[in-house]
Amino acid sequence: MKNNRSRLSRLAMIVLSLAVVAVFSVPTVFADGNGSMLLNFTAEGEQINDAEFDLYKVADLKEDGTVGDVADAFAPYADLIKGLKTPSKDDTSTSNDWREASVRLADFVTLQGIQPIDKVFTGRTGSGNGKAAFGHLSDARYLVVGKPLEKNGKVYTGAPFLADIQGEPRTANIKPNVVEKSDLSIKAVKIW
Repeated sequence: MKNNRSRLSRLAMIVLSLAVVAVFSVPTVFADGNGSMLLNFTAEGEQINDAEFDLYKVADLKEDGTVGDVADAFAPYADLIKGLKTPSKDDTSTSNDWREASVRLADFVTLQGIQPIDKVFTGRTGSGNGKAAFGHLSDARYLVVGKPLEKNGKVYTGAPFLADIQGEPRTANIKPNVVEKSDLSIKAVKIW
């Protein structure tokens, strides 16, 4: 039973990794060189509030954009983290590498109990608009992991993703996997 749950959990993470996560630069740059990341969490045209996202600093970035020192907590995955090439719009194999690395690192975070450096909830900045932001970020590669949100009989889960922040704001448009809560029920039947 536990093995099936593990497989289902892993399959769910892979399916979630296929969710479209577009991360692109916004032209404004902070005067002090600090970066930020704005998250937009929408599903079926609706802005989803109260979703929790955790932020993990995976590695420092050098001025030229290459990966510098990997965070101690992620040292076992240093080769994976340093080996990722920046994807271009047409390079699906590199994008797949980033998605797979994000899922592996998110699993690692869960298994090791690594604490995030920051956490935000969408829609709690006054306007209730499905948005949240991480601020004052140093030049680094970050892992963002969304927690499943149960709301109105549905469970919304955003796929984990990696993003490079280099002194400028970034925006991530997150389209979650949406599952009806009734689809998640498990019945145990004992047969003698």
